[in-house]
Amino acid sequence: MDEHPGLPSTPGDAARRRSVHASLVLAPTACWTAAPVLDVASRFTGDPGLVRIATWSTGLGLVGAVVAGIAGMVAAAPIPAGSEAHRRVLVHLGVAMAGTVLVAFGLIVRSAVQGGGPAAPATLAISTTGLLLLVATAAAGRAVRRARGRQGAPPEVDDQTVPGP
Repeated sequence: MDEHPGLPSTPGDAARRRSVHASLVLAPTACWTAAPVLDVASRFTGDPGLVRIATWSTGLGLVGAVVAGIAGMVAAAPIPAGSEAHRRVLVHLGVAMAGTVLVAFGLIVRSAVQGGGPAAPATLAISTTGLLLLVATAAAGRAVRRARGRQGAPPEVDDQTVPGP
């Protein structure tokens, strides 16, 4: 009898479940996707309220990214150094850090150049570039997951999990 219904119970199923880190990254992803959309909308409507919402969304996404990053480091800690999964974790971490630093820089620029009108072109460019780095980070994260699945990581090596899609 399965003692944890709904959760995978074999090592091969470990690659198909969603970790806490994977669940937590949804918040910054949503925030950082909303920001450039709101910036573009502000350019069409001239509504400075949309820029304010985009700024708050960017800041909230940064807070969420820090929390997700901590969960990701906890999840990556048991991965053996030198393994394919470890190399992919380092790539994922590097791209994620580059994106997070860019978004933080964008928040500083946003605060400095916004004068109450529609989004400044600089903030729109930084937000869009950050979004592209977010896509690269997600691809690197999927590569980590695939590499861990090939290694047959046992469930107790992974961080706490919640059922995934």
